[in-house]
Amino acid sequence: MGLSWLSANNLSCTYPGTNLGVAVDDTTLGFVYQFMAGVGYYFNPRTAVTFCYRYFDVLDRSFETPLGEINLEGIGVHNLEVGLRYFF
Repeated sequence: MGLSWLSANNLSCTYPGTNLGVAVDDTTLGFVYQFMAGVGYYFNPRTAVTFCYRYFDVLDRSFETPLGEINLEGIGVHNLEVGLRYFF
């Protein structure tokens, strides 16, 4: 959990159901969180392969525009990671 500095520079948005468009140029501080889980398989005491899953999301995604506030959706990110570890 933590905070993230979010910036939208020259982002074009169109309001649903209208032809009204606006350029977003704003910065905001948002609460973020991530969840991680993983497993490792040791081939021998010095070598392992790892598999990890990570989900990262921003809770406050709103920016101010001349026409009012815009709340962005779909910022959450799913990551799948595969790694190889060698221990010295």
